[in-house]
Amino acid sequence: MSIYDKLGAKTASIKARVVEKPVERPIKTAPSAHWDATERMHLAEQKVSELEAELNKAINSAHSKIKLSDLLEIEGRRRKLTADEFKELKNNLEKHPLVTPITVRSVADGKYEIISGHNRVAVYRELGRSEIPAVVNDFDEIKSELGALFANLFHPSLPDVQKYAHFKRLKEVTGKSQRELAEESGADPSAIARFMSFERLPAEALALIYENPEKIGATAAAAFALISEKEYKQAAVIQAVKDIIAGDITQEVGVRQAKEAGDNVFVAAEPRRVVTPIKAGKFKYCKVLSTDQTIRIDFESKEERDLIEKTVMDIIKKRSIELSNKP
Repeated sequence: MSIYDKLGAKTASIKARVVEKPVERPIKTAPSAHWDATERMHLAEQKVSELEAELNKAINSAHSKIKLSDLLEIEGRRRKLTADEFKELKNNLEKHPLVTPITVRSVADGKYEIISGHNRVAVYRELGRSEIPAVVNDFDEIKSELGALFANLFHPSLPDVQKYAHFKRLKEVTGKSQRELAEESGADPSAIARFMSFERLPAEALALIYENPEKIGATAAAAFALISEKEYKQAAVIQAVKDIIAGDITQEVGVRQAKEAGDNVFVAAEPRRVVTPIKAGKFKYCKVLSTDQTIRIDFESKEERDLIEKTVMDIIKKRSIELSNKP
């Protein structure tokens, strides 16, 4: 076999490589490209609509409608709005559906305690509606108070006296100290101390501030509380609060006037008070409290009080007769 025959035998099985011709795609004209983009946009909008429908379904399934007659309001939780703020909220809810449901917790007798949303409930009542969308939580009392606090605490328009009301309620419910409440809320301990100064104001002054919460802040309240420690200056503090609310003076001027008021007033010294404990052997029998013109006896038992009462009355009557017979 010649060399040519050998080469032919070796290459007989090799097939020629076929290069496929690329598929020609039609070049899109401007109208067809525009139609393609429009179609993609339509599909995207359709997807967005589907997602919105799913979201609304999830939101609607997460809350239910509750009768307004079944709602209970806890004093001190409601954030007091100004007349203009309440009117704006009412106008909005009269024309539009409620976007954010109120938050409640279930309590006894089929009732629900409002955690947040007191003003929305008030508006619904004024609008004559019977039900309101609500999210029902299984919070206990402490979690409910914390929820109400945090729902309002950092709201920019929440007056200081209402922050005081929230922290006061939390202290009562949880038994926690101001420092512990500061750690939980993230508030500055010194700020909470200022809020709690409202507690030391004369009752009449505090009631006036509750009615006009935006008029007096915690800084002025702390100053008034310090001044009120002198009882003869409490009337001046109340008057200063009235003048500030009326718009006649500023908070700074009110504090200064209350501080300076009554400095020349003579304050009588407190009467001398002596406490004398009396024992019967190792046991307490009674305690005698005496001032310049008063004697009070506190017995350890009612039986002893009853036994001694007649003797004491006899002594007093006998002495009064002796004095009446004196020339």
